[in-house]
Amino acid sequence: SDVATQTVNWNTTASLTTPERVGYRFLGWYLTNGTQYTNKPITANTTLTAHWEIITYTVTFYVDNEVYKTLTVEYGATLQSAAERANMTYYNLYNESGVKMSRASIVSEDIEVTAVAMTNTEKATAFLANTWWILLLAVGGVTLLVVAVVYTVKRGARDGK
Repeated sequence: SDVATQTVNWNTTASLTTPERVGYRFLGWYLTNGTQYTNKPITANTTLTAHWEIITYTVTFYVDNEVYKTLTVEYGATLQSAAERANMTYYNLYNESGVKMSRASIVSEDIEVTAVAMTNTEKATAFLANTWWILLLAVGGVTLLVVAVVYTVKRGARDGK
């Protein structure tokens, strides 16, 4: 949240608010020299800067009702990035109520996740979804190579070579 500039009388303290920033914990107001402002009287023009700490959350993965891995992730991390760090790429993820979780969801609290191995079909689908552009380039490259060879052969035949 924005904080307005203040004008204070000489040798009085500033009336500071606590700003809000989603995903961060406010640590306090700091002077430009790096020390924390502690409501001392202001006797000159002063610049204060808000200092923040990113909030972290715990993601616990369970496999067969046992803790498989526990991770600490920063605010803004997706469940997908946490699953990749836990080597859970080819697992379906469910919340405590048994509802399948979206891997795109942002981790915004401590969560417990039940992981169940994907079927072979689900693994293939997940692989293709994650690597379609590589496959597209590979197929496109082969197509270009075939076109180039056919063109060269036809051109050579036409030129009498």
